[in-house]
Amino acid sequence: MKKIKMGFIVLMFVLFFQCRSLQFDQNPPFKITSAVHQYWVGGQPGIKGVNIIIGYSSKKKIEFDSIFFDKRVANLQSKNSETETETLVVGYFIVNERKEMILDENPVKEFQNPIPIIKKFPFQLKEDEAVISYKIQGKIKYFKIVSVKKEKELNFPSLPK
Repeated sequence: MKKIKMGFIVLMFVLFFQCRSLQFDQNPPFKITSAVHQYWVGGQPGIKGVNIIIGYSSKKKIEFDSIFFDKRVANLQSKNSETETETLVVGYFIVNERKEMILDENPVKEFQNPIPIIKKFPFQLKEDEAVISYKIQGKIKYFKIVSVKKEKELNFPSLPK
């Protein structure tokens, strides 16, 4: 009984610190001015993705790292803005659905197919939510954006054959 009690205490301790490490920053050193996402379909079959554009204002220089959206993670890149009061960061998610798979009535031949890598997503997010990570004084912090607006899907023309 004592071992079960001790195991439970250790488990609670680990869960407490794991949850604590992914808490969202309530007072970030920037203000989100706009947040939009736009799905796109490429010119080749199976190529598609989504771009997320985040506008923010800040008196400090912010080192943005990643964005978490739609159970995917992408690096954030700074872009020039048309206004002087807003700075943009963009996350590009590219999904390549064209994977060569061996399908055969002999299951032994299918063993050569790559094993899918399933990564645990660290956040529970709604469809219009995203999390951005940024660094301040060497520490990674997280901020949750609760209203990422959806723009019309882009369809790129197919390449001529």
